[in-house]
Amino acid sequence: ILPRSYFVYLALNYKGKFFSHISLKPLIKEDLRLFTNPACLNPKTVVAEITQACDAAESFLVKAAPVILDWLNVYGYHRSTHRQRMTQTMEFFADLQIEADHLDRLLHDITEKTNPGSERPNVSAFGCWLLNYLVQVHVIMLMEYLL
Repeated sequence: ILPRSYFVYLALNYKGKFFSHISLKPLIKEDLRLFTNPACLNPKTVVAEITQACDAAESFLVKAAPVILDWLNVYGYHRSTHRQRMTQTMEFFADLQIEADHLDRLLHDITEKTNPGSERPNVSAFGCWLLNYLVQVHVIMLMEYLL
């Protein structure tokens, strides 16, 4: 039986990549696209053509990848340091939530400027996705500590 730390060392040792060749950023982008389909990631919308919106979304994705990788790395630690590492990871998620709120506000303003009478203004796509992800993390934590 391989210890958990050995698996994490093999699978998640490289910055932002699984097994040194699968990048997290496209996986996060696809997950966002499937969950909330934000306007800046949808090539059919006008907002996707605005460079400021695309740059802000890319910046968020770049910041989200190490946080999610850190959360995955937590499972390689021993049970005694697990809780401390999860606390640090939750602090990173809180910072990422602030970033998601800023991005959603920016995208809402851009949507209002480009399409003033829009039926579907930009909802908080990034914030909702991150909140869903955090709820899943908390459920996993609860189930793990109850067993």
